[in-house]
Amino acid sequence: MVRKKKEPVISYKGFNSDWTCRNFKYELGKEYSTKEKIEPCSNGFHACKMPLDIFNYYPPINNDGRLNKFAMVEQDGTIKEDNDKRASSKIKIKNGMKHCF
Repeated sequence: MVRKKKEPVISYKGFNSDWTCRNFKYELGKEYSTKEKIEPCSNGFHACKMPLDIFNYYPPINNDGRLNKFAMVEQDGTIKEDNDKRASSKIKIKNGMKHCF
């Protein structure tokens, strides 16, 4: 499903322990955008619709024994959904979810 919304959608994103995802470094409170064609599993900023679905992609502890990071995000712009995730042209990293699980 593709949709263009006027209001952001709340989603949940996983990161490596250093706040990277696919070699891209994120920061809390920052907004990011892309002009790439949005395609789930390929292009755009990815996040999950439901908080626990994050664990399908990022376990709580990575292979090095470090805690991965998780955050609530706002996705905006062009948004495409696929199963348990969304890909979007804009994303804002709202807040860390250290103690939510």
